Amino acid sequence: MRAVRQMRPQDAYNCGLYSIWMAIESLTGVDDTLISAIERKARIFSNSAGGLFRYYEIVKIIHSMGRGAKAVNFHDRTSFLNGLRLHFNHAILIAYSFYGLDGRAQAPDVAASSAHWSVADRLDAEGNYVRLANPHGNWTWVSTDNIVRANLDLRNGSFYWNDFVRQHAATPLFQQQTRLYTTGAQDLQTRTREETDLGGYFIAVS
Repeated sequence: MRAVRQMRPQDAYNCGLYSIWMAIESLTGVDDTLISAIERKARIFSNSAGGLFRYYEIVKIIHSMGRGAKAVNFHDRTSFLNGLRLHFNHAILIAYSFYGLDGRAQAPDVAASSAHWSVADRLDAEGNYVRLANPHGNWTWVSTDNIVRANLDLRNGSFYWNDFVRQHAATPLFQQQTRLYTTGAQDLQTRTREETDLGGYFIAVS
């Protein structure tokens, strides 16, 4: 696991893109211009207003940046820890249900409504806690059991765009997001829902 060199607080609903930024920087060094290139690639490989709801979208973006990216499968705590230790020299991206970090179990659609990306950049010696570089702007230690559950809860979920647009369309953040990623409220509403494919994987970046 590679330590994040600089926290990159997201400026819209683009936690996945800012997590990619931090992950690549952990391998290559700080680069303030890198996010512009990542955003250009995101417009090619994702049409979800900067959001990344499928693990293979984030893999495609990273590959297009000239870096290696592998989706590492896990199904429980043991397979998760084995995967992290196997990829100890790689940057690790992981999606999870943000509201599941306290250990609560969630239905897939509820989990998908709070899907979030971070960089996992530290593991304690016993394997009980993982440190997340969260593009909300902070580092947070979470229990291994909780991050595994919060990720696995994202299996087979759906993100409901109608609900999202109804709640956020009038906010400055939503308007900034749609300017960045050329995806407007009407386009998003016509999708109704978007199936997520994030649970059971982390992304090892090399």
